[in-house]
Order: sequence, then C-alpha cells, then structure tokens
Amino acid sequence: MKKKPKNSGMYFPLFQNNLKLKLTTLLILVVMFNLRANSYAQTKVNLELNNTTVETVLETIEQKTDFRFIYKLNDIDLNRVISIKAKNETIDVVLDKIFKGTATDFKVRETQVILKKLAIEKEEKVKIIKQTVKGKVVDENGMPLPGASVVEVATNKAVSTDADGNFEITVENSDSEIVVSYVGYKEKRFLASLQNTTIKLFPETADLKEVVVIGYGTSSRKDVTGAVSSIASKDMNQGAIVNPLQLISGKMAGVNITQTGSEPGATPNVRIRGISSLIGGSDPLIVVDGVQGNMDLLNQIPPSEIASMDILKDASATAIYGSRGAAGVIIVSTKKNKAGKTSIEYSASTAMDYIPKKLDILDANQW
Repeated sequence: MKKKPKNSGMYFPLFQNNLKLKLTTLLILVVMFNLRANSYAQTKVNLELNNTTVETVLETIEQKTDFRFIYKLNDIDLNRVISIKAKNETIDVVLDKIFKGTATDFKVRETQVILKKLAIEKEEKVKIIKQTVKGKVVDENGMPLPGASVVEVATNKAVSTDADGNFEITVENSDSEIVVSYVGYKEKRFLASLQNTTIKLFPETADLKEVVVIGYGTSSRKDVTGAVSSIASKDMNQGAIVNPLQLISGKMAGVNITQTGSEPGATPNVRIRGISSLIGGSDPLIVVDGVQGNMDLLNQIPPSEIASMDILKDASATAIYGSRGAAGVIIVSTKKNKAGKTSIEYSASTAMDYIPKKLDILDANQW
C-alpha cells in the first residue's frame, strides 16, 4: 500500500498562473495606453489663417482634429488677432506658435488640451521700518517758534511744534523729505536721517516789485481786481483813422464813443459807464506815458503811434488819481524803440471823389 506524500507547504499552481496572467494583461494595457497617448500627441495639424482671433483658431483646430480645449474665459485673451501657418506639425508646436509671448500655458492629455494662465510669483514685500524724527524749530535769533508746521512730503503727514518749538514726527524711512514752514518765514527742507537737529528759519522779505500799481498801468491782468479793459494795436480798428478814439470805438464794454459833429478832425464824445457828473464834466482823464491831461492831449497823438490803450472804469482802479479819475481814466502807451532792433513803419491813405453822372442844366443865357 502506497503512502500519500505529505505536502511540506502550500502549493497553488492555478493561482500562480492567474497572477502571471494578470501582470501580463496589466503590462499590455499600459503599453496600449502609452501608444494611444503618443499617437494623439503625434497628430499632425495643418493650419493657414491670417488676421484671425485666437477663438477662431481654436475652433478650427477642434474641427480638423479630435482635440478639445478646456480653459477659463478670464485666463485666455480670445479676441487677440494672430496669423498662423502650420503644415504637418504636432499640436505642441502649433500651440507654441499661438501663445508665444503671452501668459498662457498648455498641457496636452490625450485629446484634451488644458489652457491656463501662468502663475506669477508674488514679490516678497519688504518690511518698511518707520523712523521717528525729533528736532526743534527756532528763528534767526534762536528763539523757539511754537505752532510751526512740520510735514513729510511723500505722505503729507503733518505735526506742529509745541510751545518750546520741539516736534516729533514718524516718517516712512530715513530718506523721507521733511519741510518746515512758519507764517512770515521761508520754509526749509531736510532729510529724516538728521536726528535731534535744530531747524533755523529766516524771515521772508517782500519784494517791492510785487506791489501792484493799477493807476500807472503796471499791474498784471491776473492780479487786477477792478474793472480794467485793455486793447493792443493789433486788435484796434483799421482804416483811415484820424482820431485815437476811433481806434477803440465799439471794442470795449461800457465805453461809448460817439461823433458829435461832421467837421474834419472833430473830437468824438467819450463816456465811460455813462455820465458821472452834471456840473464837473464827464470827460475821462487822459494819461499818455505817465503824463496826465485832458482830451486835447489825446488828440495830439497820431493814431499810428499808439501801442496799447487801457481804460480804468471803476473807483478801485482809478483811486490813485482821486477826483480827477471820477469819470474814468484812459491810459495810452505809445510805441517805443527796442534795443538792437531797427524797424520802419509807413502808413498812408488816399481818397478820390468823382461825379458819376453830370446833370445837364441850363446856363444863364438859356435861363
């Protein structure tokens, strides 16, 4: 009688064959997927589009191939106009041409093309160390100036000095510029790197040239607060002018110039803002190059020699002349020579009268 052999361990030949089969199947599937992915990646694309939007180019690729694009509308500039030409090129090469120089990245997964915006690394914020500046503001004699203004130029942060002229201000950094000012004193600037410094301010003296004298016609127009009208020679009336007032007739508001008679050389009547007096007369004061006079002085000046005329209308503008300027003031500036420049002016006018048709009348014998 034969004895049955004893098994020294577990032995499952069928299970071992199944494991080899499973591993072989898995390896085949992996190879097949890789071949399929490589086949999609090697798909050739033919394109030739000119002045076309990116959106149209992507739609054309989807129509000609099996690729489909996935993206967010905010990440891709679909309205960008491009021109592209590709002949038997892979999808990677075509996409490189489409998105070259842009912030768009792509990734191909079989038939899916994922488009996304490149991640921009955020710059590290540098921690700014603020600095406290202390000092004292004094005048030219070393006396403290309480209430002086201390301002950081970059941020407009301001503080005031105390009763002893001391101040303390916190600025962004040591390179900040600080300006110190006080009424009646010249302002002073310094850098925040100066610590515990004494700022000395000096009085600001006014220049006499800043004084505006309207009566003599030396003020600038931007500083004039009274009613003043000015006219230059280029804006005056042109033609056969025999009287200076005819140059400005109808050119200034509130100035009425009328011809009182038909005699040659007759002086026009001028009224500034109406009649100012019933007894003292309403003719304005005439000032020619600083010389005061009446209408006769104006009539002595050839109209071609006048460079400009200024008319002072209200009381504030004529205050320098007192009661003589109550009816207004006409300031006349004549033309003057200029250094280093020679100029010659010639002005002439002619007139001719003729009878277009003579009447046939009777003489003494015929009458």
